[in-house]
Amino acid sequence: MKLWPTRSKAENKEDVEPITDLDAIIAEPVSFRYKGKVHILKPMHLDEFLKFTNAQARLLNSVDKDDVALNPRELAKRYHQVLSAVCDTITVDDILEMEQVQVAALYQLVIDVVTGQVKDGTEKKSRQKIPLYESVQALSSPSVPENSGGH
Repeated sequence: MKLWPTRSKAENKEDVEPITDLDAIIAEPVSFRYKGKVHILKPMHLDEFLKFTNAQARLLNSVDKDDVALNPRELAKRYHQVLSAVCDTITVDDILEMEQVQVAALYQLVIDVVTGQVKDGTEKKSRQKIPLYESVQALSSPSVPENSGGH
């Protein structure tokens, strides 16, 4: 009894359809407004991505260390190093003037741009429902009462 398919079937690459077409992925600039000015988060090339990842690693390392005391300006500079890889119009002073939630939202937007998770803005944001309970099989005996979830 054979469990594995023969190599001849797997080697015929012309019959295999791609799961993801990387040629169809095009990074688009993403804009945001701060203090009435529109800033653009631009798509990154490899050298800018390297700058981003290095700056992000430095930021995360400095925040994780207990013996390093960052003042607000130094922290803003570290955030600016991360953000400047994708946005060259935002300044350290802009970051210092932002509320904490604005800095967090901008940082998350940059992460979304880098990972390709930005939506086009027309969709309503909502949490994805995981069909956990829909995947459970129904009881085998109709005379058994439903599980109440408790004792």
